[in-house]
Amino acid sequence: MLIMMVINAIPDEVQWEQNEGKCGICGDPHHVEEPRPHEAGGLYAKGIISRHYSVGQGIDIEIELTANHYGRFEIYKVQLPPYITCTQCVLQWNYYTGNQWGACPNGTQAQGCGKSETFRNCADVAIHTSTGGAMPPLFVDQQNPYQLYYKDYTRPAPYNVVPLVIREQVCVPNNLYKMIPGVREWCQTNCLRYPPNCPHDVCQCPTTCEAIGEYKGKLGADVNCMDQCLVYSSDKCPKDQCACYEE
Repeated sequence: MLIMMVINAIPDEVQWEQNEGKCGICGDPHHVEEPRPHEAGGLYAKGIISRHYSVGQGIDIEIELTANHYGRFEIYKVQLPPYITCTQCVLQWNYYTGNQWGACPNGTQAQGCGKSETFRNCADVAIHTSTGGAMPPLFVDQQNPYQLYYKDYTRPAPYNVVPLVIREQVCVPNNLYKMIPGVREWCQTNCLRYPPNCPHDVCQCPTTCEAIGEYKGKLGADVNCMDQCLVYSSDKCPKDQCACYEE
């Protein structure tokens, strides 16, 4: 499974007013001189192969959305081309939001009828032949030679060495420890470090939020809670309006 994360969100005024709705291949503003920073030859294009696949393989793409801006994703389950192999291919995904206010085709105005904000990212992958022949290169079975691993002492050996995947953005103490000075900073620092040190009886790292009380069910209330509470620092998170938890 390939986990895709947001790298670039192009500001509305740049995408629509300056570039007539166009974006760079990997999310850079279209007007930026080539090679753009996130494209081949650019500043951030390091050529690290994040996954190795076989020709024609069906792959799952996991999307982690921390702030739901409605709209649609283009990529969920992908069927790779049956006749293409490559040592470095670019896998692209797009997220077109649906929370912008604007004019609808029927002449009214509403949320979702505005010009979409575009989030875009790319990943470098390799696709290898599945036909018989000589032994495949040793690196084919390696998902990512640059992957970080850590030892989880809560699991029995040899199943306690696992890839490090940090999904959270903010970690806070649970109800028993939240009033103790310094614990909030301790959770934020230690849960998101390498290797992680995040005891579940002390800290929690919420992944979603929903509106509560009089705000529950109101349009955009859940999104506002995630925007305010799932970022560091979460000082602006209205505890009387939002409830956050780990899924």
